[in-house]
Amino acid sequence: MKSERALNLDALRGFAILSMVLAGTIPYTGLPAWMYHAQLPPPDRTFNPNLPGLTWVDLVFPLFLFCLGAAIPLALNRRLNEQPLSKVLIHILERTALLAFFAIFLFHVRPHIIDPQLPTRAWLLALFGFTLMFLLFVKWPQFWSLKLRILLKFLAWAAAIILLYKIRFADGSGFSLYRSDIIIIVLCNVYFSGSLIWLFTRNRLLLRLGILAILLGIRLAHAEPGWVQWWWNFSPFPWLYKLYYHQYLFVVIPGTIIGETLLNWRKQLKQFNVHFNHPSWKSILIALNFILVVFVNLIGLQSRLLIFNLI
Repeated sequence: MKSERALNLDALRGFAILSMVLAGTIPYTGLPAWMYHAQLPPPDRTFNPNLPGLTWVDLVFPLFLFCLGAAIPLALNRRLNEQPLSKVLIHILERTALLAFFAIFLFHVRPHIIDPQLPTRAWLLALFGFTLMFLLFVKWPQFWSLKLRILLKFLAWAAAIILLYKIRFADGSGFSLYRSDIIIIVLCNVYFSGSLIWLFTRNRLLLRLGILAILLGIRLAHAEPGWVQWWWNFSPFPWLYKLYYHQYLFVVIPGTIIGETLLNWRKQLKQFNVHFNHPSWKSILIALNFILVVFVNLIGLQSRLLIFNLI
């Protein structure tokens, strides 16, 4: 059975991914300040929290987090309709574990991490690791035999584990759980917590918003000595989990609300067979208006044209 896709969400998520790739490949210096994080300006890229404003680079990761949150109801609702709750929970754990492994493996096979001098060996290992990631995460065609698919997955996982065990960096060190991509680790954390929160509050919106209120209180009070600070700093697995990462739920949870709206909208379209006859130019004007709001805010906040920005 062909799965239904929310094409508008897919398009937004694809745009966020392309923007993140662009932000990650920008030269270290040599471009205008608005091409970098607002608080990490060129030429020295030193963090300065006193600098005001935002740039487009500051928005791409929150945009992807928002898409992640919006996708949670769409993906899990389908599974809830087909599977018991226990299997859905196992699926969430599997996805979380895969994200954690992806974060660790990706960081270990980056050429500049293997050796900052970037010799040929570093590039070859990086290319080999990049190929393995395709074999690890690809969904093989269903018409292939089950034994062949299992064998290919097993060989890919075996090769990846051996590579992690054998790899050596320029300083002589090897594999470490603490070598990981921080962006993917954050995604791993908020996917797990965001999925569980939605799963148990999917019919209780106020309870979900109440969780954000509790998180806000913890975020504001964590600097003061006491049990809140202890809870904020507590981490049974420091390489994987920090409560600090879950502050990004302030983007993910609103995303789940939009995801539920998309879900209900699609159900209504099926139920009432609704057809929209709005002229295309109206949709284009609405889209351009939203884009203009983003641009005006970026320019106004960084240029400190606050009156212009407010208007």
